[in-house]
Amino acid sequence: MEGNEYKRDLSVRQAALVADLAERLYNFMPPVCWMTEENLAKELGVSRWQVRNAKAHLLKTGRVKMELRQNGKRQNAVHTLIKSAPINQYIYDGESSRQIHWNVIESASAKDVNSMTPFELLELYEQIGFQTIPLHYPKFKPGLVYCSCKRGRNCPTIGKHPVIAYKSLDFSDPRTYRAMQSYWQHDINYNIGFRVDGFVVLDVDYRHGGQWSLGSLQDELGELPAALSVTTGNGKHIYVSTNADILNAVGVMGLPGLDLRSSGGIVVAPCSVHFSEIQYQWETFGIPERLPESWTLNLKAGGTASARTSQAGRAAAQPEVLLPAMPDANFVIPDGRRNRTLFGYACRERGKGANHDHILDVITTLNETYCEPKLGEAELKDIAASAMRYSSEAEKRQMGLR
Repeated sequence: MEGNEYKRDLSVRQAALVADLAERLYNFMPPVCWMTEENLAKELGVSRWQVRNAKAHLLKTGRVKMELRQNGKRQNAVHTLIKSAPINQYIYDGESSRQIHWNVIESASAKDVNSMTPFELLELYEQIGFQTIPLHYPKFKPGLVYCSCKRGRNCPTIGKHPVIAYKSLDFSDPRTYRAMQSYWQHDINYNIGFRVDGFVVLDVDYRHGGQWSLGSLQDELGELPAALSVTTGNGKHIYVSTNADILNAVGVMGLPGLDLRSSGGIVVAPCSVHFSEIQYQWETFGIPERLPESWTLNLKAGGTASARTSQAGRAAAQPEVLLPAMPDANFVIPDGRRNRTLFGYACRERGKGANHDHILDVITTLNETYCEPKLGEAELKDIAASAMRYSSEAEKRQMGLR
């Protein structure tokens, strides 16, 4: 009888020890743990048998889950422990918002900030109030790039999508930042993303002519202030502050190469690495100016079908300027239509197979003869270079595109 009581008491004590070790193991683990039981035992100063019991306790209580995942370093499938809800205590159902302290930016320059280490940047971003989210990152091999996510080479957004579900995180609680930083403590290679809140970001993609689309809009709507901007792998991000209800949009106002990241969206932040191996860096680091009223009015409805219809109507009311067959001395290409019109003519010449110099000569003549006011030489060279990115009609036929 006494022996049975002793065994029962010993079992209770063992259960308490297992629960205590399970708590230590849970707090020690990163959100996704790749470590073997042997290495975990060494780190915690216990036996593999004890680690196994603690792991079983966490699995039974639902605090972690175990999955078979591809290990990119070893190129073989390994079991990983994943915290089921590592940050649930920092999630709530209401609107998650945190005030941004733009004044912190006044004390730093783009050069200084770009020279900071990742953890120094994370600390600065927290002081400013940027809501930092860990993003997957690109991995590189000779002639090959793939994403750190399980899709690898087949990922359509290499290095640009979040590691976790982020939309309900409460960044008004400082502990959320600590929870997020644990990801970088586990793997410093993770890219950094900002959840957009209290500002908007215009993503200008040079590969798709975004600089010309931006120039066209600035001719029409006025200059877009770029006191806070980032150079990306293929363009730039322009940050402006606003309280207006503006939706995320792809192809702003129907123009190529311009995307809008607004409340609830994600934008890749400086210190991250683009799949082209170029690092995102701050181009200018000043307090962002207010989004001009002319831009606000046009962007507020920019993501809706009705807005696209109204934009189409506006485009019909203000058609592209076409050179008449017999222009007279009073004919002009007005301010607001210069970039778009000259770019159209540059593309027409490119379609005929013209080279860069010929295209530049043509649009330079058009600019000197018909534009009022005239575009600068640098802008004309940029327009010609952008048109050269497109294939000629003959090249398209050879590639079977026509």
